[in-house]
Amino acid sequence: MTMLKINLKTTRLAYFLTLIHIVTRGMLYSVPLLNINLNGHLQYLLLFLAEFSYLGVLVYLILVLRHFGYKWLPLPLILLLITEMVSFATATFFRPDNKDTAVLYSGTLAGLSVFFLAAEVWLSIATYHVRNNHVLRSFRLFAFTLLSAHIAKTLLTVYFAFLLVTKDQDYLNYVNLLYLVPPLTVFFIIQRVSIALGESKVSG
Repeated sequence: MTMLKINLKTTRLAYFLTLIHIVTRGMLYSVPLLNINLNGHLQYLLLFLAEFSYLGVLVYLILVLRHFGYKWLPLPLILLLITEMVSFATATFFRPDNKDTAVLYSGTLAGLSVFFLAAEVWLSIATYHVRNNHVLRSFRLFAFTLLSAHIAKTLLTVYFAFLLVTKDQDYLNYVNLLYLVPPLTVFFIIQRVSIALGESKVSG
């Protein structure tokens, strides 16, 4: 149970998980742009590391909010966590190139996109109805960049797909780089939590 508590040890773990996520996700997004062919096993390894490290970071963020006494604010993050898990399971077990599962795959991802957007909007609104402290300001930045990346990717995808009428999918690899911004803001949350924990340790 000690690992479920927010302390300097779990905060350091969250730092390394965030770093792992950014590096592995960045590699997955950059490889197509550099025309590098990755071994299939290595690609799956990077994908699993990127996904599970991100899930670990989301769990940490939920625990941080609970640690600081917010009972309802973690709910949009819990929705985001569940949606992320279902999305990963869908991408793992249903192949879009399989005719039998392609429709189910596309429909599920479309539905999950709505849940992602709902969780991000909910989190963005919720973070503006809490006490104005350093930790919560960093959560607002995370929520804002998460929602902004989602909206920007959607608009850019529509623009390239319909207005340019192109079949070239390389632009999506550039657009995906937007999703590296929200994890970067997690470092600010970790920094603020570390300061708060240090101050409480000194005062205690």
